[in-house]
Amino acid sequence: MEFTTKQLARLMLDNAKGNVSMPANFSEGEVRTPDEAISDAFLQVMGLTKEATVQDVQLAFRKEEVRLGVFAIIEEVLREGIVTEAWRRPFFDQFVETKSQARGDKTVFYIESRQELVVSRVSKDGKVSLDRQRFSEGDEVEVKVATYAIKVYEHLARIILGRADWGKLVMHLQEAVEKDIAQRVYKAFADMMGQVPAAFKHEGSYNKDAILKAIRNVKMASGATGVILVGTELALSKLEDATIMNDDRKNDLYNTGKLTMFYGNPLMELPQAIKQGGFKADAPELLMADDEIFIIPDNVGKPVKMIVEPELIDINESGVRVDDTIEFAVRFSQGVTVLTSAFIGLIKITA
Repeated sequence: MEFTTKQLARLMLDNAKGNVSMPANFSEGEVRTPDEAISDAFLQVMGLTKEATVQDVQLAFRKEEVRLGVFAIIEEVLREGIVTEAWRRPFFDQFVETKSQARGDKTVFYIESRQELVVSRVSKDGKVSLDRQRFSEGDEVEVKVATYAIKVYEHLARIILGRADWGKLVMHLQEAVEKDIAQRVYKAFADMMGQVPAAFKHEGSYNKDAILKAIRNVKMASGATGVILVGTELALSKLEDATIMNDDRKNDLYNTGKLTMFYGNPLMELPQAIKQGGFKADAPELLMADDEIFIIPDNVGKPVKMIVEPELIDINESGVRVDDTIEFAVRFSQGVTVLTSAFIGLIKITA
């Protein structure tokens, strides 16, 4: 079975998403399921067969070429799944610009000025003194990165017996890192709403006219032709209005449990999540507020700027341990900030 590290990483990512079309080079010689092909590929990298024992794996990992080969696969999965591959979430497609940078470099984003020039009335002969107005071209902002880490382990015996496998172990790492980065992005986006001017905000009980007024003010101030209303599923459900429940809206609720429009303004769901380490049976700590809806102009571009450094793996802390477990330590650097030169509004329905 011949394959490259990138091909194996692609197979693992596709398998995790359930959309695998088995590449021919992974089924040469015998018919394999995706999980079997991934496990066989790891064994091949280690120079082992399906009959390998715990001791065989321990001996294999004493070889530097084996350790580097396995860690290269893990690094490629994380790089392909987090840095290179587009995030498969509508929010990221709409609002997040992602770039990768080499460690030690810095990435600067340019934000355009929204300065307005004021037109003054003059006499027909033009003989009047005018104030000069300097046009601001905009600003450059650097995104600061920080380093985070996670470690996972599994008993070698469970892998050898087929109760766990290499592919799922690596994908658990990938999912944890992806979730952590996504939560940081959502939180940065929500934190941006802390300084919304009163003219662009409605706070209190549901009031159609007050909400539409805030939407109108955001559109006028930003020069946008429309807005997107962004919030969690529970937050958006507060926009249900019995007076406008036509058949289309009823069908939306029946088929999806969600509304898609509010008086001509599209709605976008912001995924809710429990903060990492914040699960409590009585009152879990949620990442996003369930009573806030953001009014985002359609000309704001991608206000969330994210940097991920592709050098992700710390192999010094990974490998086979004396207790017959194997562990992988992942270290990654990431930064996120929110830049916007347009006006953004907030709807906070509290009752």
